[in-house]
Amino acid sequence: MSLDNNDIYDLVIDVETQKMFEDVGGFKPEKLGLSYVGAWMVRSENELLDKDYVGFFEHNISDFWPLVERARSLVGFNLIGFDLPVLSAYYSGDFSKFRNFDLMDEMKKVLGHRVSLNAVAKGTLGEEKNGDGLGAIEYYKQKDWKSLEKYCKKDVELTARLFQEVLKNQKLRFQDKWNEYREAEVVFSLKEEENENEVQMTLI
Repeated sequence: MSLDNNDIYDLVIDVETQKMFEDVGGFKPEKLGLSYVGAWMVRSENELLDKDYVGFFEHNISDFWPLVERARSLVGFNLIGFDLPVLSAYYSGDFSKFRNFDLMDEMKKVLGHRVSLNAVAKGTLGEEKNGDGLGAIEYYKQKDWKSLEKYCKKDVELTARLFQEVLKNQKLRFQDKWNEYREAEVVFSLKEEENENEVQMTLI
């Protein structure tokens, strides 16, 4: 994927890992090992384009950093608590310098509790995930790269479409444990002077 200096996009990412927490002695996401990361460049609330999706396995993760460093912001679902800590084991820069927008974290601020990607996708988009993270770990162990990529791409697509819903309507719906549909206000805002990440482009 080629980029120019005038490209403006928010980068939606999703990370899959090689191991489970029980394999590394507890909640240590930085020790789980990256199996695959999927990313979608979102430019507006318009239809997602396949040409704006890209994925990377562990062996070529260095090719991912230029895309990250040029993004206006990083977006994800459990981005702060999971995805970025996993990636931090591979990145020599400082992720705290990036602006980020964690859909799960934003909903937790409103609701007072966590919600799952599947519950929000079902409530807002009428769609569900095509598996879970444990299945993705099995794909990695079996070297089923095609299934691993397919699973991750679906998660990224759902997250990107939820982000677009926030851009458009500033709210997300989810299905709670009683199968009732509820709504939460989620607002993405970016000050005019914050058009670019203040990240040194050392890895491009």
